[in-house]
Amino acid sequence: MLNLGNSNKGQFFTPYSVSKLMAEINIADFENKLKEKEFITLSEPCSGSGGIIIACAETMKEKGYNYQKQLFVEAIDIDEICFMMTYIQLSLYGIGARVMLGDTLAWKIQKVLYTPMYFINGFYWKLKTKTEEVKEDLPKPKILTNPVQLQLLNFS
Repeated sequence: MLNLGNSNKGQFFTPYSVSKLMAEINIADFENKLKEKEFITLSEPCSGSGGIIIACAETMKEKGYNYQKQLFVEAIDIDEICFMMTYIQLSLYGIGARVMLGDTLAWKIQKVLYTPMYFINGFYWKLKTKTEEVKEDLPKPKILTNPVQLQLLNFS
């Protein structure tokens, strides 16, 4: 055991057997989405070493899906060592991902790295197209004819 977790920071690494169980429970949802979409996205807000992501990828492979083409991951961790571990593992597994060093709750991002498969599989364009499709489906915002400015603090 490497003893990389820091319980004082609330940092605990999920055992692989638990990660694998969670992936197997969620595979039905993945399969339903992959019937409709070219790929699925997985968001991991506290990625650690990327173990949960790898368990999902391996479960997809066992079910006959090509996770290298059908899985996009967005992973964030606040710890720089975990950030780098996730990036290295996802790169070696060939998973298309955006890996970020930052605080998930405050949404303060310090660094962003993209795995090689992110570029090889064109996830930039796939995600851009997906975002544009979602925007088209959203209702158009109402434009106020008489906008009102909200004054929170009065310093006068």
